Amino acid sequence: MQIACPQCGAPVTAQTETRFYRCTYCSSAFVIQGEQGIEQFTLDHQRDDRFAWSALAEHLERNRVETSIEKGRVVFSFIPYWCFTLDNGATRMATAIPPSLPEVAVVTLPGGDLTFPQPGTEYQPPEITLADAERGLNGAAATKRSLIHLPLYLLSYTFQGVPIQAVVSGVDRKVYAQHLPALRGIVIPRNHVLMIGLYVVILILETVVMRRPEWRALAFLLTGLAAWPLLHTILRRGY
Repeated sequence: MQIACPQCGAPVTAQTETRFYRCTYCSSAFVIQGEQGIEQFTLDHQRDDRFAWSALAEHLERNRVETSIEKGRVVFSFIPYWCFTLDNGATRMATAIPPSLPEVAVVTLPGGDLTFPQPGTEYQPPEITLADAERGLNGAAATKRSLIHLPLYLLSYTFQGVPIQAVVSGVDRKVYAQHLPALRGIVIPRNHVLMIGLYVVILILETVVMRRPEWRALAFLLTGLAAWPLLHTILRRGY
């Protein structure tokens, strides 16, 4: 069948809807859905497992959870997503294959330059049709449709024997994780403990020495006013 290239409109002979096509006139890439050409894009990324583990470690650190994890399996793949531009300018994404992890279904489109898929790179063909994905828009009108292959890392790791999984975007290092290791215990620096202890001792001494309530209240106020700038400086500088 003859399909018009969605980029330049040139006629392209299509054999089946289960493969990717490249226009011989403008070199754009596209797939066939319902006898219509749908533009196909990707975001460039070279696999680097250290990149993914580093992004996960930073994510765990930001969330103040345990980072002493046992690394496991890494699966890297260009996952296909149907991308819809709605009439209000918003962008919606839907997986074009059944997601292997729940986190895959909530991935958002990262910033970056969209490029046409490169020959020699393996891309997964869509298993969920464009029509089925569009039904998930719940009546919202799409003005543009495309297939985008996002470079994603599927990480498996364990914490205290509990298996946990996460998805890392190869473009912007964003981590998608529904479950995290246990929260770290709160660690109070030794200097902070000494400072608090000294403040408590001063308050106790003032309570013992100052018999009259009004003098005691004034002493508490002056102590607090004197201690606040010091406390603020220590916390700001991270002593």
